[in-house]
Amino acid sequence: MSVPASDSNTSGRGMGALQLLRHHPAFRALWSARVISFTGDALSLVALMLYVAEQTGQALAVSLLLLVGDFAPALLGPLTGAISDRFDLKRVMIACELLQGALLALIALTLPPLPVLLALVAARAIAGQVFQPASRAVVPALVRSDDLESANASVGFGTQAGEALGPLLAAAMFPLVGLQGVLLVDAASFFLSAGLLVALPSVPPAHDGAAPPVSLFRQARDGLVYLWRARVARVVALGFCAVVAFNGVDDVALVLLAKDTFQAGDSAVGLLLGAV
Repeated sequence: MSVPASDSNTSGRGMGALQLLRHHPAFRALWSARVISFTGDALSLVALMLYVAEQTGQALAVSLLLLVGDFAPALLGPLTGAISDRFDLKRVMIACELLQGALLALIALTLPPLPVLLALVAARAIAGQVFQPASRAVVPALVRSDDLESANASVGFGTQAGEALGPLLAAAMFPLVGLQGVLLVDAASFFLSAGLLVALPSVPPAHDGAAPPVSLFRQARDGLVYLWRARVARVVALGFCAVVAFNGVDDVALVLLAKDTFQAGDSAVGLLLGAV
């Protein structure tokens, strides 16, 4: 993989995160796109949880929303991750962001009944599940190997900051634009992210062009076999799944606690989830 022309650091020492963002326009575009995308993700999740809670008043409905938005797409992770190895990463990411933006706009404009809403949320979440590994796999094509540690750290920090910022933005926006407005802002965030990703160079599939790639299902199977056999990776994966599962229970409980027990408004729920 060629080193980006904008990289003038040839000393063998890695750049810091701020230097990377300042001196690598393509990496800066990726970082910005991820932050905007994940902030919008968190923004719409709060809005949809509140909408479902108000429409149904049932914890089960909110749980179903979280299941189709997080758990079900995660089950496709072995397949969605393998997609990044078969297609140009730039095109994959742009397509995913455009699809997510279109689905969010459709949800915002129609506010469909629960079964249709769950189907649309699931489709958007699957597109997001494809975007995540592609956006991580493209990082080595944008920075030198010496800078990978700083680059991955800054991407992770930006992602976590975006997920924390989303509920706080929702809390501030609910009184101004309402639930539909929040969802439309989220849709616009995906389109903005796609526009930023246009600045990235094309990154071809990872497989050797001289040999055809193995099937998508075989790639997914090989990844799962490796995950099961590698003890450290297996422990990390199982532990991560357990933590996320308990966090999901917490999210459902907090929304209903705030709305039903304390009679709090939408903005207060957004602040509570942002604090979490």
